[in-house]
Amino acid sequence: LGRISDNVNNLASDPLMAEALVSKDTQKLQQVSDKFTTITNTVSILETVTLMEVDGSSCITRATIQAFLASEGKDYADRDYCKGIIKTKAPYLSSVYIGTVTKRPNLALVIPVKNAKGEMIGFISGVIDLSELRGYLWDLQQDSSVVLLDRYGTAFLDTKEKIEKLDNPPTTLVKEIQKRLADNKNEGYFKYQNSFVGYKFNVSITVIYEKSNAELLALINRLNLTVFGSVALA
Repeated sequence: LGRISDNVNNLASDPLMAEALVSKDTQKLQQVSDKFTTITNTVSILETVTLMEVDGSSCITRATIQAFLASEGKDYADRDYCKGIIKTKAPYLSSVYIGTVTKRPNLALVIPVKNAKGEMIGFISGVIDLSELRGYLWDLQQDSSVVLLDRYGTAFLDTKEKIEKLDNPPTTLVKEIQKRLADNKNEGYFKYQNSFVGYKFNVSITVIYEKSNAELLALINRLNLTVFGSVALA
């Protein structure tokens, strides 16, 4: 997510973006398009990059999936990321939503584009490839799992399952975390069935980490052996 933020921030601070938004010059829009193409071709976790008007209409889009190009000019004013950035005028990680083209859950990071006076005149939207994000967490699969919830407590990534729609009922574990978040308990840990669970909410995402009791006991035993071995050696 930090890599996405760096790339989208760099685009938003490029004077070309503000010039293209204000002038609507065909040549400048093409240059913007070329920059977006380069980014999506080199940063695999960025599925789409879009330059958007301040009212939420798409100005120019470039994506790894060409079908996204048909969505140029579409009004996204009702989406959480548009409402969020217009309200905060600051970087905003959206709630999870279903993509127009892919029909899969998406998450968007949006960064303001400002003019010389510091006024927000539009924004850059970077859509996160959740399958790529899931891959980063894949090595945690053995005897453990990670679940990510958006800012409103909706699960959008689970390393144990493939989430393809948002109307699935939340699991018992997710319900328990949602209840704790509703009580303003934004981080903590507890025993859950045959595992140990830790979670933390950081304004935009809740990370839930679950590890089996058997694996934890094995880890403790390995640590004890290391400590005893070190003491004996000393």
